[in-house]
Amino acid sequence: STETKAIVAKYLSSILTHDKLSQVPLLPYFTHTAMQTTLKKKTPSETLIELGASNTLGWLAYTLYDDVMDDDGDASLIAVANIALREVVEIYSRCIPAPDLHIFKMIMNGIDEANGWERRSCRLKNKGHVTLEDLPNYRDLSILAEKSLGHALGPITLFLQCKVSQNEIKYLTKFFKHYIIARQLNDDAHDWLEDLEHGFINSVSAELLASYFKKEKVSSCRVAISTSKNKLQKLFWNETIDSVCKRIFCECKLATDALNRTASISDKTYYLSLLKPIRMAGEKAIVERDKTKEFLKAY
Repeated sequence: STETKAIVAKYLSSILTHDKLSQVPLLPYFTHTAMQTTLKKKTPSETLIELGASNTLGWLAYTLYDDVMDDDGDASLIAVANIALREVVEIYSRCIPAPDLHIFKMIMNGIDEANGWERRSCRLKNKGHVTLEDLPNYRDLSILAEKSLGHALGPITLFLQCKVSQNEIKYLTKFFKHYIIARQLNDDAHDWLEDLEHGFINSVSAELLASYFKKEKVSSCRVAISTSKNKLQKLFWNETIDSVCKRIFCECKLATDALNRTASISDKTYYLSLLKPIRMAGEKAIVERDKTKEFLKAY
């Protein structure tokens, strides 16, 4: 319908507007360009267009699923998400060499498992209140990467088509895992309170709340988010932000190390540009921390 088309166009516009480095539609193209000195033959432009379209459709599908599951979207759009995801499967089924399709299935299974875990483990049972038992265990944060690792499928597909070694594919995948974790931590650091007020415990609020329960000795009680907001914000700026920024910088370094071991990406400029704004955001957060701590002292 015309109405559905308008809604989908709005979603696509939102995805692309927030994509400052054009990585959603153009990541396969930029990867192909970065591989130019190592390629034995050029990838057809039609393939690059297909892979870019697939990445865009994948982002659209999972954005629609997320919004519907969070009660922020129209349930009728599930059909649109299903169509988009089917097209993603068809494109990769054509583009990935048959012997390597297990890699695609493994990544897609990881996405579904991560989404399922998040749905089961990260939602407050009683919105507005949180208990120690509500806190999810994000462990080593790899779950953050699994949820969005479909983003790496275009570059991985190009590596498979070019018969790049499995070792380099491993390091390319590592780059994306660490990059995604760093990016998600940055997002979670900005959104922790808003997410919490909407009943979702992200990776940063999970760490913050665990520290809060320990300091306040309220492990057996429910804590009202609205009345604890000021204490949580103070603890975030005094302690949690340091830990989060340290982890962001570490993940960026691990991503860079993995990239340096991916020889087929001969021109690493674009890939390094993906990490730069995340590091800068971490550095900015440290400056904001110092200003906020001075403000808290004064008032």
